[in-house]
Amino acid sequence: MRVIVIKQASDLKTLATRLIGKKADGSALERMKALNPHADFERLEPGTVLLLPDLPGLKAGDKDTRSITGDALDSFAKDTASGLAAAAKRVAAAADALAADRAGVSGVSKVAAVKRLIDGDPVLKKQLEDAGAAFNREQKELKEAAAQIETMQKLVGEEWSALRQLLE
Repeated sequence: MRVIVIKQASDLKTLATRLIGKKADGSALERMKALNPHADFERLEPGTVLLLPDLPGLKAGDKDTRSITGDALDSFAKDTASGLAAAAKRVAAAADALAADRAGVSGVSKVAAVKRLIDGDPVLKKQLEDAGAAFNREQKELKEAAAQIETMQKLVGEEWSALRQLLE
């Protein structure tokens, strides 16, 4: 399958003559219409993007069209993968920062003087327990987010492969 971007206003008859020739096959035209339900074939405006069926008589060459599975699709797939990888890194960094904060609080609370202070103040003790519960919740949420991103990465990769096969 190929894609063409209309450069000057046209209509179906003119486009068909250009792409297929004077003996434009009706089934070829119908197939082109079916691939492009978004297009108004009575008035094709400049910038309109059309999908072209793989037909032996199609005259549109590489100067007019480009492969739909070419650089644009690969570039978009790479951008998608890198976006998900960046999200995974951000989640991992947040998990590391949370773990470091928790270790810091835990380390300080084990110092004898701080431990006596905590044990002697029920409000402070409750605040630390609440903070520990919040750490646990955030840690669980970050673990779930990391798992979801990993699943998305796998599924997106599979979908890109399926789309590439469909379009080739």
